[in-house]
Amino acid sequence: MAIEQTSGRQRINIHGAIDLETGQTRMIEAETIDAASTIRLLESIEALYPLLAMIHVYLDNARYHHAKLVQAWLDQPGRRIKLHFVPAYCPHLNPIERLWA
Repeated sequence: MAIEQTSGRQRINIHGAIDLETGQTRMIEAETIDAASTIRLLESIEALYPLLAMIHVYLDNARYHHAKLVQAWLDQPGRRIKLHFVPAYCPHLNPIERLWA
């Protein structure tokens, strides 16, 4: 009797954020993690906090976080998200890294 096996691990891409005050997480699954998935995550964060005038998001320096598409989205009128980039040499300052570990 033969048992079918998978050929390696199946990859799952998750883009996520942690609310540092509540510990609540916000995650989205994506085909690839890129500028478009970053925008989808930021949109979901804005939707989660409709009453906040400004939402501060701390993130790493991945290229897709700096993409022109993301910047154009942030520049739209009414956007309430401000990005703050953690220094590349300090991954311990990015709380999401502890979740991924």
